Amino acid sequence: LEWQERPDKDAIEMMQELLEGGSNLEAGDDVLLFTSGKNEINTLIKKGIASGLPLEFAKLHAGMTTQEQARSLSEHEETIRVIVATDVAMTSLTFPRVKYVIDEGVVKSPELD
Repeated sequence: LEWQERPDKDAIEMMQELLEGGSNLEAGDDVLLFTSGKNEINTLIKKGIASGLPLEFAKLHAGMTTQEQARSLSEHEETIRVIVATDVAMTSLTFPRVKYVIDEGVVKSPELD
């Protein structure tokens, strides 16, 4: 287990570092990337696709149906998959093929006045 705090890098830049830095990622592996909300998930996926990195992206958040979540977590063999998720994935799911976790360290939480 290795912890690296990287305030100078965004999540997609960290993914690029993983791929270029000799990580042991191979086709069929997953990377779990935590972010704070559905809009942030969509933004990161768009940025990831635009980066041209050889990755597949899947989203995971509480607003998805059980079937949509199952599709996002289905087996895959052809590529490295990045599962971009909110904290719903921290508490209720198991990811057997995750080799790396990237956490942006940002959480949305309701506040009372």
